Amino acid sequence: MHSSRRRFAARLDAGVGRVSMKQWPAIVAGALLSGLLAISVVADFAFGVTVMPGCLATILLLGAVVALGLWGLSRSRIVLVAGVAFLASILVVRFSPLGPVKSFRSFHRQLHPGMTQEAVLDRLGRAFPEGGLFRRPSVFRSGEGEPESMSFTLDPSRGDYDSEIVLVHFDAGRLVSSRYLPD
Repeated sequence: MHSSRRRFAARLDAGVGRVSMKQWPAIVAGALLSGLLAISVVADFAFGVTVMPGCLATILLLGAVVALGLWGLSRSRIVLVAGVAFLASILVVRFSPLGPVKSFRSFHRQLHPGMTQEAVLDRLGRAFPEGGLFRRPSVFRSGEGEPESMSFTLDPSRGDYDSEIVLVHFDAGRLVSSRYLPD
């Protein structure tokens, strides 16, 4: 037997490299929370899920159930640290512009009845400033004189965003309805 194999076997016999039962909850919590964080980041990039309160609450609730459940089994501070790190990471994801979909959804959520066309365009400018991280959505106006409706397409030049649309309808120059049409 090679000397490295003998050293490894001796370490195993001495208990070095083995995981104790007290360590398992921390390992499981780390793995589950890391997986949930990875799924959340991908979903936030693709769909802007952290802008939607229900989705954000579900993500946070799942993380809390995992962390508190495993902490209840082990009373390990490492599990609590993993839970707090998960919470902090999700909050960073929530306020980071990972993709244009999140900004587009946020733009739509800021629209409310009674807004003027200028106010709607101002909100678009805030969500997608000139020279910003993401290309400004295209605007299509329909109607004579004052447009009765406007549509905003996230990015017509990219196939993954060319059907992500916000439709807004006006009456007497005031917003009466808006609708988000995901890609």
